[in-house]
Amino acid sequence: MPKFLFARIALLCCLFSAPAFSQTGFQPGLLLRATGDTLKGLILDRDWMINGRTVEFKSAENEPIRTYSPLEAPWFYVRGQWYAGKVVRLDKSPHELARLSESAVPLLVWDTLFLRAQVLGRANLFYCLDADSKPHFLLGKDSVEAEELILRKYLAERNGLREVVTLEKFRGQLAYYLEDCPGIKPDIQRVQYTQSSMIDLVRDYNICMSHEATGYVVAESHTKFRWEGIVLAGASLAQLHLNVPSDYTISQARFKPSIKPCLGLALNLVFPWNQQRWSAYAELSYWSYRTEARVPRIFSQDYTEDYDYAMHMAYRKTLLALRYQAPTGKFRPFFFAGFTSARAFKHDHTLTLYKHYPGREEVEHQPALAADVYLLQRGFTLGTGVRYGHFSLELRFDRGGEASNPTDVSWKTNALGLLAGYRL
Repeated sequence: MPKFLFARIALLCCLFSAPAFSQTGFQPGLLLRATGDTLKGLILDRDWMINGRTVEFKSAENEPIRTYSPLEAPWFYVRGQWYAGKVVRLDKSPHELARLSESAVPLLVWDTLFLRAQVLGRANLFYCLDADSKPHFLLGKDSVEAEELILRKYLAERNGLREVVTLEKFRGQLAYYLEDCPGIKPDIQRVQYTQSSMIDLVRDYNICMSHEATGYVVAESHTKFRWEGIVLAGASLAQLHLNVPSDYTISQARFKPSIKPCLGLALNLVFPWNQQRWSAYAELSYWSYRTEARVPRIFSQDYTEDYDYAMHMAYRKTLLALRYQAPTGKFRPFFFAGFTSARAFKHDHTLTLYKHYPGREEVEHQPALAADVYLLQRGFTLGTGVRYGHFSLELRFDRGGEASNPTDVSWKTNALGLLAGYRL
């Protein structure tokens, strides 16, 4: 088998599946039109990390798509989140250090876009992220639909030195609009310009004003992680490379590829950010291979030897990986990369030596290595696959380097695994 065949196959699989990672899909949702109609159907979920200026809607899977602007659709709901179409003024001042201006005056620009509703109630909190990845928080109350809470950074010269000055205008705005609840005044001085902190503050204000144990939170103030249990079963194609400097013969062995079943249990910790694309993945699995090789040696015309090696290894392997999964779609591609550690709980290695003399043959059986070995394998894994509902199918490449006792025995394995999974 060519030296880099496994790596090439795994790389090609990743490349062919890569375009699918950008796919999104239509999700069930609601759309409220400016005419007062409420439409139930499918909405194209585009992640909305950068807040959009249009939304695509269709009443059913095979129906035509219609595009709505924020003026045509004041509200829509998809994947557990409300969005509000608004005409607002946003501070478009640069926020990156290399582009900061020397003016303390906000650069307010009118914009028409969909805002993510964070809290709804007596006071409404909205959020958006512009094309420069700058976050904006907007507060709506009474006759004010949505006014940006301004955090301004600019450059100023003080004592002959240029420094970054932060102008927290949003604290004064919050104190003005939320003054009818004096109890949260200390919280305004402590609030941070982050989603969780802002959500908590406006939620507490709404509770204060309604005297109810709810703040009408429509976006979680504290991010929630989610656990997934996964059962895996499949097969692996493994190739063993063995090198023993003190044993020339076994180092020349070219072991045959081995196909064996593999099983695994995994826990997938899904991160709540970025539409739950990323997760930390931990897996405990059983992998094995059984392989053999023959090395002929010619000493003279009348005497030759054949070394038949047989190796049977079985591992308990752990994998710790970072995993990416497309957030939407009927078929959701994913890929992952991580590090492996494996302990061999079964390691049989035998040598059958055939000695050929003129007219006769002798056979000897002995361990393939000079001493029994206890193998610890460390390596890495790359994988890609697709998920459909609770089921998944994946292809992975595993490269392992094994350190053993005695120390001059070096094992390396390349393996391709094809596994089916079921998400609990």
